[in-house]
Amino acid sequence: LPLSLGRIYNSEQQNVAPKFGWRWSYEDGLSIDPSGNVYHVFSDGHVNAFTKNGSTFTATETENRDVLTQLDDHHFQIMTKGKLRVIYEVPAGVVLPSTVFYNAHVKQQIDRNGNANTFTWDAKGKRLLRMEGPDPSIYIKLCWSDDRGPDKAFDQTGRCVVYRYQAFERPGERACDDQKSEEKVDWLLSKVIQPGNKVYTHTYHPVLGERRYLLLTSSLNHVLDEKVVGREDTPGVLLEVSHLLGATTAFGRDNTGSTPVT
Repeated sequence: LPLSLGRIYNSEQQNVAPKFGWRWSYEDGLSIDPSGNVYHVFSDGHVNAFTKNGSTFTATETENRDVLTQLDDHHFQIMTKGKLRVIYEVPAGVVLPSTVFYNAHVKQQIDRNGNANTFTWDAKGKRLLRMEGPDPSIYIKLCWSDDRGPDKAFDQTGRCVVYRYQAFERPGERACDDQKSEEKVDWLLSKVIQPGNKVYTHTYHPVLGERRYLLLTSSLNHVLDEKVVGREDTPGVLLEVSHLLGATTAFGRDNTGSTPVT
């Protein structure tokens, strides 16, 4: 099982707070409604729904061949058609049964040979703290100062990737000149600093009067790597992998709204 950390940008979600198009590769989770129906939200943002029928679940889309099972009140399992088992965990602080939607984050990925990647989260299930492979000495650790996103990630070799975020004032919520209130600004990923003096920079255009930010450019060391123009008729996706040993960061895009393969 590969152990990697990356980000996905989907222009169709550029008005969806709080990340406005960006999602992290570990954001593969479940959302459960009060009736027990489950919505599998993939890291690229697309959703597969499952309807609860007693103690079993039925996929609402016929092309969805994944099998969902509830192991106990706080754990679910999805078996993919490729025989990958993924265990999801509801944070311990969630009181069940719930009268509102609640989430479950990925806890383990287990391949057909029993090899497992394990994910460790904070108590609220909002911040991923560590990913480790079948051999616990192989890991990626994430450091956070707030919920806008991780500040850095490093692995067992000492390779470190640093993330920076840019503040944009929300429409109608102008902050004081001497400070920017956390409640009045949106934070977007603006810079990724990788080993080997690689610096990726992302620029945005805030749409006037809307809480919406168009990703305009992605540059590597000040050289334009990808120009992304917000066009309603051709939604695009960027896939960026920055923490996979032996791989070079790459971008891919297409016009289908689905995650490209790079």
